[in-house]
Amino acid sequence: MKTENKVSLEQVLWSREKRVATQKELLEKYPGTLICFMLNIPGPEKVNKLFEKVFYEGLEKIQNKLETEKISTEVRLVQENITGYEGYLVVKADGCRVKKLMIALEETKIGRLYDIDVLEKENTKISRNDLGFRKENVCYATTRPVSVAEAENIRSKN
Repeated sequence: MKTENKVSLEQVLWSREKRVATQKELLEKYPGTLICFMLNIPGPEKVNKLFEKVFYEGLEKIQNKLETEKISTEVRLVQENITGYEGYLVVKADGCRVKKLMIALEETKIGRLYDIDVLEKENTKISRNDLGFRKENVCYATTRPVSVAEAENIRSKN
């Protein structure tokens, strides 16, 4: 594995801050429902040809699902960073409806690698729990809730 593709904890934290700022900016500029798509990739390498292929195929699946449901995409933004690939789509549709469609994609075999957040005005995230689904995704490396696995990983590196 190339060392230049490995990300540090500081880079991951910076990326999260940048992502929140991007989400806020998009929702302020384009009122609607925001879909934020990334990959759940364990380990320090977040960018390579395979991950790029999985990301763009996932983004296409999201777009196809929206088109099938007659939901138009107002804005589409893709960012490729050392910390991973990020896709943002602003759509004109009810956030709960969109979240249900995205959960269906996340629950496919390849969908376990997908991290699809749906946000509405004021950067409010719609959770699975809000819609009566299991509370959150489970980390496939530790079989614990993703938020717990991420927190433990961050603490173990300090």
